[in-house]
Amino acid sequence: MRFAYDAMRGNPFGIFDRGVAQGAPDFSLLDGDLHLAEEGCEAEKVSHNSIHFAVREENFRLTLSGYDQRDVKVELREIRVEASGEGEEEDAA
Repeated sequence: MRFAYDAMRGNPFGIFDRGVAQGAPDFSLLDGDLHLAEEGCEAEKVSHNSIHFAVREENFRLTLSGYDQRDVKVELREIRVEASGEGEEEDAA
């Protein structure tokens, strides 16, 4: 899952990436700007604006708080891990 503040013009994720490259992202999970709470799932990899997480229970919840008043754009992709350990990526949107 990845997220960025929505933009009137342009790709919000591209704009966020440019902010990271310039050393000034709008927010960052790495800096403690946002708070992450997990229930029935586990964050496995976290970057400035993305979380790879594993679902551990049928009913799960992943909550992020600490954003300002702007709209947040979210992109979610499902990656299924087969018994062989190889992942298959699917668009969940």
